[in-house]
Amino acid sequence: MSQSASPQKIGSVLQGLASMTFVGWLLGNVCICLALAVAWRFGYIDVNAWRYRLADFFSKQEFINPQELVPESMKFHSLRRLDLDGDGEMERVMFYRYDVVGGRAPFGAIVLDLNNCRPRGIDTYELLAIDQDYLSEWNIDIELRDIPSVGGQQEVLVWGKTADNIRTELAVFQWYDYSQPCSPPAPGQRGYWNLGFFRGTGGIQIEGPRVRVKDRAFERSQLAVTRVYEPVNGSYRQSPAGPMLDPVSKAVEFTFTPPTPVPQTYYPEKSVLAFYLAIGLNTAEAREYLSPEAAARYLDGDYGRDVAEPGQLTSMAEVKEIAYYPDAEKERRHERIAVEVLVVNRRPDGTITGPFRYRVWVQGVPRKGAFPYDCEWRIVEFEPL
Repeated sequence: MSQSASPQKIGSVLQGLASMTFVGWLLGNVCICLALAVAWRFGYIDVNAWRYRLADFFSKQEFINPQELVPESMKFHSLRRLDLDGDGEMERVMFYRYDVVGGRAPFGAIVLDLNNCRPRGIDTYELLAIDQDYLSEWNIDIELRDIPSVGGQQEVLVWGKTADNIRTELAVFQWYDYSQPCSPPAPGQRGYWNLGFFRGTGGIQIEGPRVRVKDRAFERSQLAVTRVYEPVNGSYRQSPAGPMLDPVSKAVEFTFTPPTPVPQTYYPEKSVLAFYLAIGLNTAEAREYLSPEAAARYLDGDYGRDVAEPGQLTSMAEVKEIAYYPDAEKERRHERIAVEVLVVNRRPDGTITGPFRYRVWVQGVPRKGAFPYDCEWRIVEFEPL
């Protein structure tokens, strides 16, 4: 005997189907959004291209698409508005990428300058680094800054940055114009001079007119070779079209902030470098890197003695080279370990001498609970070579 479904049962079934349909619709949309996000992250979808297509459509093709201003083989990235030449009007800086492979490609830059001629037109200038080197690989930024003793009243700084925002490239430009207004300039009469281009895998800093460039060197202990550049006649280059000036100094430093406390690390070479960076500047800190016996022998008041020049006092030292061959078994046994350095000495009277080569002996001093081997790395002897 057949039974007909009650309205209550039919209603509950329809409600369940509606709930399943909504959940399925929701999950489908989530999957689509995730797929689009992954495709955008790895460069398979160009969001900017679609954004400009929509702008072109809604403006009835009165909108100028920046992608049309670069060759088809290049990819428009972004646009910035800045008064680069100091005329009181905003220029547009267009960043683009070339040799595109996946989501990673080098950056270039073009300046678009709306002139005051009749009719008004757009002058274009490419920001070219030395040897037409790329400006960045990951991220790019631009700023205006007056660097003392460089260029004119303001310079154009183009920064290249890594994915974690470390500045690894710097191109310095200055506007010049020797042409007649509203007349086509001859080559070299108008544009942006590149006053210097720097690249450092450990980061770049500007300190007054000086540019400090760090290159990662001793990777296990996060050390870097730092080169310092100073301008001559307003530029970091030997001539307007010539190579870069040589650095005024070159030394080994920590890439990032030194670990605290330095002696309680895996790496004895860090204690050696930290000592040389502290001696004369913070001798109380430098004392922490020596054994008590070594402190009595090698420290003389605020100075080091026989640590950077045989038989002489040291008010400051600069490490030019550091060499250490890791031996994990010796480190675990707290044995004496040799770290070789090449150092320049500054005596208390300001005289700079050297460089001198030293073998610095480091030993693990037992200290319960100290990381990682229940010891602290302390310098026990400076041996001139």
